[in-house]
Amino acid sequence: MLHSSDANEPEKTVEKVSGVSENSSDKRFWNRFAFLYGPFMAKNKRAYDALGAHLRPIIEPDMHVLELACGTGQMTERLATACKSWIATDFSEKMVARLKKRELPGVTACEVADASDLFYAPDSFGCVLIANALHIMPSPDAALREIHRVLEPNGLLIAPTFVYDDTVDAASFRIIESLGFKTHNAWTSDEFCAYVQKRGFKVASAKILPGNPASECALVAVAQ
Repeated sequence: MLHSSDANEPEKTVEKVSGVSENSSDKRFWNRFAFLYGPFMAKNKRAYDALGAHLRPIIEPDMHVLELACGTGQMTERLATACKSWIATDFSEKMVARLKKRELPGVTACEVADASDLFYAPDSFGCVLIANALHIMPSPDAALREIHRVLEPNGLLIAPTFVYDDTVDAASFRIIESLGFKTHNAWTSDEFCAYVQKRGFKVASAKILPGNPASECALVAVAQ
């Protein structure tokens, strides 16, 4: 096992409030796309099942987990029952509203939160999950700083991310790009690991898994 959190519930601080410090046009895109997101991602069920099976043993039963960029719950539904508490967040209000309606088991709360400006107190979580999001953020540095802040010492960052080690599904990218989607960081797996490693984390593992529209780097790192 890599890390366990203590038994205390996560705390919030009122010193910060969640805002839209990420690109506001990106937020408008995800709000518009929320009603299609679940059906669009359903074609990736096999890949999500494989990713969930790989990550679930890493999450310990006594952990308090914060999920960022949860979408409509593609990872939430596979992992939320593995831990003590699970807070699922997204900066799209409409994504969060759709996730709430699903009433998934194991979910402690569904909240609107901006990964680059979190309102949680320092050292609140034993694990932060952010799946398939860092590469589409205009400023992932800000998100990683916030993740590091809210993680306990030696807490886990789990950040499965699409990478560009091989061919990608160009047709899928064209469809979502036509709707306004943007990829801001086209990392290879080596580039992605080096990027995270330089920002206060020690990469523990980075397994490459098949994915759509690109391969997935299932990065797990420890906050230093």
